[in-house]
Amino acid sequence: MASVVAQQIQAAQHHRGTLLKVDTVSAITGLSRNAIYARMAVGGFPAQIRLSPRCVRWSAGSVLDWLDAQAA
Repeated sequence: MASVVAQQIQAAQHHRGTLLKVDTVSAITGLSRNAIYARMAVGGFPAQIRLSPRCVRWSAGSVLDWLDAQAA
C-alpha cells in the first residue's frame, strides 16, 4: 500500500486535478482521517468532492494549496 500512496502523492504533485483518497490526503498532510474531517467541520480544510453516497475524494490542487498556506 505504501507504494500506491507514494505514486498517488507523486501524481498529485504533477497533476493538480488528480482526485485523492483520504488515505493519500492523510499521507500528504500528516493528518489522521479524524483530524481531516474535524478540520473540515470547522472550515479549516478543503472540502471533499462527493462522487457517490459512499465515495469522496479531494482535489490534489486544493490539498497542496492548503499545505502551502499552512507553511506560510
